[in-house]
Amino acid sequence: MEFNRRYIFELANENKTRVFIEAVSEESAKRKLKRRRGNHFRATRSAVSNATIVEVVDLVDESNVKVIFESLKVETTSFKKEYLKRMETFLSDEFDDIIEKYGDFKYEDWLREFGQDVNRYGNTRRVITKDGEKLKSKTYRFKTIFSKNGKDGYIKKELEFYSQDFDSKLFKLAGRMDDKGFTNDIKVTSKHVGVNFNCTVTDGNVTVTARTIIASGPIVRPHYRYLVR
Repeated sequence: MEFNRRYIFELANENKTRVFIEAVSEESAKRKLKRRRGNHFRATRSAVSNATIVEVVDLVDESNVKVIFESLKVETTSFKKEYLKRMETFLSDEFDDIIEKYGDFKYEDWLREFGQDVNRYGNTRRVITKDGEKLKSKTYRFKTIFSKNGKDGYIKKELEFYSQDFDSKLFKLAGRMDDKGFTNDIKVTSKHVGVNFNCTVTDGNVTVTARTIIASGPIVRPHYRYLVR
């Protein structure tokens, strides 16, 4: 189903904690669950990896949301293509750069490059910083991917996720625009120039506009957000 659903997960922990995730597919929901661990809720990796889906709720809106969403999908085709193109370039460059710079790092190298002295109970020892640990984990993950399937499979899977995530955000945008109170049949128009995108939804009486721009760079993951007025 292409519209958002609410996936209710039950974590594999003692309390059987339930987490609610909105996504466009089961795979997307599972990935969001893993990404949010530690930031939105506390749970072990095992509890999240072994979580089960106990309920799925369709978030179907009988108002104009569906009409707006379907129109926006058509109008944002070239914008989405540009976004995914930039994401593909970023992912490929990031993969190659990390493997080249850190692929041969041993623990001592990580400690030298990303170490900090920590004093606990009067004893000082050198540990790898939080950012260093994240980079180390990503490097080991990329090395494993490289040795098994190469980076092409990894990039393809990541692009599938970002494509689904794009549609999910587009559906939310449709909901935000519909909140303005359309009463008649609506018309959606758009303009896409380079990385800029503007669209207008009107029923003849109420008019809502949304705009966005893709921001990216050599070390900045491509991203965007919609501004509605």
